[in-house]
Amino acid sequence: MIILDTFIDQFFNFYEFLRARNIINTGIAFIMAIQINKFFLDFTNFIINPVASTIVSEELNQNKVKVGSINFETGKLFLSFINFIIMMFFVYFVFSLENSAPGLYSNTIGRIRAFFGRKS
Repeated sequence: MIILDTFIDQFFNFYEFLRARNIINTGIAFIMAIQINKFFLDFTNFIINPVASTIVSEELNQNKVKVGSINFETGKLFLSFINFIIMMFFVYFVFSLENSAPGLYSNTIGRIRAFFGRKS
């Protein structure tokens, strides 16, 4: 039983080390950013772009402005701007949800410690 207690104590010490340096939060944020990016790419490719191409004529989507020998694809820039606005709205929505329920996950480590019979 001493070995198990030592392991649990070391686990919580390691967890506190990671938490004190925000490594866990950074890792979670990184993983979430990758998944949100994938979601937005799929959402824009499969939902927004087909709808936008029916609303915006195909000529505008393929619109190019030539300056010298450089072609600027202004139609794709316009669709990219629409995708950006939708993504910013989603980010705003997620943060407003987080602010509407403060403390929802704040006591998780205390609950884990209580489960193992440790004081918070």
